[in-house]
Amino acid sequence: MSNQTTSVNAVEVRNVYKNYNEVEALQDLSLDFPKGELTSLLGPSGCGKTTLLKIIAGLIPATSGGVIINGKTVTGPGPDRAFVFQDFALLPWETVIRNVSFGLELRGVAKSEKGSHRRKIYCRCRIGWI
Repeated sequence: MSNQTTSVNAVEVRNVYKNYNEVEALQDLSLDFPKGELTSLLGPSGCGKTTLLKIIAGLIPATSGGVIINGKTVTGPGPDRAFVFQDFALLPWETVIRNVSFGLELRGVAKSEKGSHRRKIYCRCRIGWI
């Protein structure tokens, strides 16, 4: 897969397979998410929707095939995309401050700016100043 392409699609999924040991979660899946369009993934529980979203987000690798986002091949998580977990997704071994700061780190916010960003988040979430 090339590292850079030009496309009318925000996301391109190409021939993606994902196996978990003996279970084939995704088989030769290809689809496009056009730029400027709302796209939904619908299907019964266990059909691979979350697996696909995790691959697109770069949280897990495909067994084979690949994903291109805005012309760049996905090789891991990046600040240009986010994933909202179905369950709580805190880092239980970290402090509240570290959990709040994690998203800022992924976005590349400078250390000098993190304090003001954290204060805004604390106020929005009504968790007070910690």
